[in-house]
Amino acid sequence: MSVKHSPSGLPWPEEWSLPRVKGPWRIVLAAVVGVPSLLIGIGILSDPAEDQFVGWVFLMLVAICATVPVWMRLGRGRDAVFSGQGGVVFPNRRSAGLAIPVTLVAGGTSAVLLTLTPESESAGDPILLVCGLLMLTAAPVSLLLFWRNRAVVLTPEIILVSRALWTRVVPWESIQRIAAYEVGKGPPLIGLFVQDESKPFGKEVNLSLLLQKNDPALLLYAILHYAAHPGDRAELAGVAGVQRVVSGDLRSLGSSVYQAREGLAESG
Repeated sequence: MSVKHSPSGLPWPEEWSLPRVKGPWRIVLAAVVGVPSLLIGIGILSDPAEDQFVGWVFLMLVAICATVPVWMRLGRGRDAVFSGQGGVVFPNRRSAGLAIPVTLVAGGTSAVLLTLTPESESAGDPILLVCGLLMLTAAPVSLLLFWRNRAVVLTPEIILVSRALWTRVVPWESIQRIAAYEVGKGPPLIGLFVQDESKPFGKEVNLSLLLQKNDPALLLYAILHYAAHPGDRAELAGVAGVQRVVSGDLRSLGSSVYQAREGLAESG
């Protein structure tokens, strides 16, 4: 069986579907859905006799078509890794955080304009107006949450997982099992099974790699390498850790802590 490779040349875990790093699907999405929706939406809104609500719905589709490709694109390189926060930082793409705010702004603006347009069947609708204002209020809040510096940081002592709403600290010594998996055809995931008696319902930390700036396989092999080679962890505090990760010098394929998702579940 031939070994499939990740976008940056690393072995691609068989538990993950192959990444769609090539192909015209984004162009097809824009051509088949985005462009017609834009033309139809503008045409409806320019005609007072038409239902303006339908026109704004089509423009919302345009906004979604513009943000979904940014959200779904997997990272392809290794050069976004850098030294900081006491370790080697694997950052998420900030641009992916625009999807939710853009959708909220599009929906909120559509709702408010419909209630303020005399020709609209929804003119003066208080419920629609309140919903629109709530969406517009939530947009900047979601932007602040999703725009913050989310990343996975490997330090000599811990793995620091920063997300929009929470931060999790995982000591290296607490990791018992590591699994690569995905749910259906969803984004690639890493499951860290940790021994943490203080969190009886949080013994598994799931890392979604959809928003990673780097090749998803890079973080997996970096975690596997340093989990299996504790003597190398000291280099994570400096440039040596970044150099090892970027070069792909990660001797982790035979790691004793790596196993299939089924094995991870059984060990829990």
